[in-house]
Amino acid sequence: MVRADPAVHCLILPFHGGQLLVPGAVVAEILPFATLQPAAPGSSSWPPWYLGTFQWQGRPRDLVGLEPLMGQGLPVLERRLRVAVLHTLDGRPEPGAFGVVMQRIPRQLTVGPETRLTEEPGDGAAVAGWLRGREEAYALPDIDWLRDALADCHAGE
Repeated sequence: MVRADPAVHCLILPFHGGQLLVPGAVVAEILPFATLQPAAPGSSSWPPWYLGTFQWQGRPRDLVGLEPLMGQGLPVLERRLRVAVLHTLDGRPEPGAFGVVMQRIPRQLTVGPETRLTEEPGDGAAVAGWLRGREEAYALPDIDWLRDALADCHAGE
């Protein structure tokens, strides 16, 4: 009998003012920040965290700023940034993969039964919870909420 590994291999996605912790399985690719097609100025259907679209695998993909979702201002968009392309694991095709802006290259973290982290409830729609260690805090995103919020934005176009 094969015993399942209880550890989850994760990536820490750094953004200005925090860190997002996501299972490695939801990260499709890490890209350098490239040309962004901004959201239409003054459009009421786009929330402040929606930055516009970028091209990935020949299709435009939505780009999300983590800072506005965490109650901060818009990130300064510059070429040294990275984009983490995320997708959900529930098999729903739309809106498909989307990107989040990162400040630096992500780091790996394996979370298992021996990992000394405390779990706390989320404090916003996009944050499902927090894991806190001695010196670091990791926001746990609600990726399904993000996907659904993006679908709602596109429905209002």
